[in-house]
Amino acid sequence: MRTRCVRDAVAVRPGVTPPAAVAAPATWASDQLVENRPDRPVFLAWPVVPDAAPLGTAVRAWLDERLEVFRADEIPSEEAPPELNGQWAATLDEPGGMVGVRVELYEFSGANGALTSATFHAERGATAALSGRDLVADESADAFADATLAALRAAGHPVLDDLAATPAAREALFADLTFTRAGELVVLRRRGGRGTLQ
Repeated sequence: MRTRCVRDAVAVRPGVTPPAAVAAPATWASDQLVENRPDRPVFLAWPVVPDAAPLGTAVRAWLDERLEVFRADEIPSEEAPPELNGQWAATLDEPGGMVGVRVELYEFSGANGALTSATFHAERGATAALSGRDLVADESADAFADATLAALRAAGHPVLDDLAATPAAREALFADLTFTRAGELVVLRRRGGRGTLQ
């Protein structure tokens, strides 16, 4: 499987089920950072994949950015300790080709929690990994976001006006993209459900 950015306007087919997470091969490993503080625990894990080191490097960098913000924003508390927990699952393992993972990060602030996720891909032997955002060319980003939002609305899902208009919210649509074996892009739709884009 070769990686290519989507350059044309996208057609959206909501309701197609993306492939389930694949079992990480025995040759894959996991590295982790653990801070067992009772007042602000942290657990972060990232993949270690032979012939695809940039994948783990990209995931670790993404987690490190969020950890830095967490440490700056969350005050330690033994009464209601804030927590950061990041774990990964394999989404793609093509022998001799592309590998991919989805990372889920749960942040508990002591009162409520938030879940964010992102995907990363790398071709075995490549020198860099691709984020979900890298799967859509810049010149196709507006068409991609418009098609995604239109598909959500057509399927009867409410879309907030600020999501449709705010650049940062539109950009967030790209964070968690992966693709099927057929080459269809899959975007995670929060609150349980996915829509497949081809």
